Amino acid sequence: MARSDTQGTKRRALRFLAVVGLVVGGAIFAAPFLLGPETMTPEDVQSLTGLGGALLGVAVVFGIGSFLIRDGRG
Repeated sequence: MARSDTQGTKRRALRFLAVVGLVVGGAIFAAPFLLGPETMTPEDVQSLTGLGGALLGVAVVFGIGSFLIRDGRG
């Protein structure tokens, strides 16, 4: 029983990190487009889109990982 609870906790933690990463990464990635190009230098736009894209990628990996953790039943 304790093993299943531990795996459930891992699954919930990974899903939480995935959701937070998607929200924050999406906001960082979309910021240059929403604020307009005249408010930032091209280097800032490139940095923000790169950082947002990397964070979105990590969030997707966490989300996929949360579905791959086994129940321990069966």
